[in-house]
Amino acid sequence: MSLEDAARALDEAVRGRDAEAAAPLLHDDFELTSSLGTGLRVDRAAWLENMGAIGTEALSARDAQVEEFGDVGVVVWRMDWQANWGDDDLSGPYLVSDVWLRAGDGWRLRWRSWARLNAEFLVEELTG
Repeated sequence: MSLEDAARALDEAVRGRDAEAAAPLLHDDFELTSSLGTGLRVDRAAWLENMGAIGTEALSARDAQVEEFGDVGVVVWRMDWQANWGDDDLSGPYLVSDVWLRAGDGWRLRWRSWARLNAEFLVEELTG
């Protein structure tokens, strides 16, 4: 499976809240860094466990930039997400950076970092 195909398959798993489909695409040491939802640093087990709790209504990926550096792949893309976690609305545009490692049988996502791109959030960050 190509790096682009692996990234698309993971997007589909997230969109469908399908932890079983996502698990083989994640590196054993996977970590998500985020200030939203489940916490600032989320490991593989917690991310898979909570995948079903995030109410993803829509997720679209666009403007993907894909680069391979030997056995390391980087995918930077924009995500438009409509989702909630309980009473928290997570919806909005995001910039997502993924670092993938090539394993013997395909690509595995090692690290995902994302930042919300809405103007109100950015103004609050800049004016502190």
